Amino acid sequence: PNSTRRCRSVWRCELDRVFRTATRRIWLTTPYFLPDRRLRRRFARAARRGVDVRVLTPARNDVPIAQWAARGLYGGLLLQGVRLYEYQPRILHAKTLLVDDAWGAVGTANLDYRSLFVNAEVNLVARHALFCEALARQFCADLDASQEIDPERWRLRSRWSILRESLAWRIRRWL
Repeated sequence: PNSTRRCRSVWRCELDRVFRTATRRIWLTTPYFLPDRRLRRRFARAARRGVDVRVLTPARNDVPIAQWAARGLYGGLLLQGVRLYEYQPRILHAKTLLVDDAWGAVGTANLDYRSLFVNAEVNLVARHALFCEALARQFCADLDASQEIDPERWRLRSRWSILRESLAWRIRRWL
């Protein structure tokens, strides 16, 4: 079950815990990147304390409005030291997470409101070195086919893009 008396969303509570305790890296792959305020703060705090925080999303998405909403977050995260990448070849639908060298997850949960609080999701979490090594290798291979978002270029995007992202962000819970 995704909720208990102690925690409204077990997956979100687990993410909160591992992001808070990460010391080396947080590498996330997700097609829908709309974390709530607490998880965004965890990303930012981890990056500020020297954790290598990287988020990989698709350059093209099957739900464009969800991508616009996600891009509305990029500026603030980039300012905090989070590195953002967009996968170029095709739609990316992988959902993986690697924290340090000892915690990895693969599953159905995106990092959005619906996956965290509404949908029934299934995630495999493993604390196994070989599993984490395989996740790291795949993440690096996907980064080779991705483009990193440059903070300076990001600031110069069009007003239309900024407006579209702002409007999409307002309806993120329904995406």
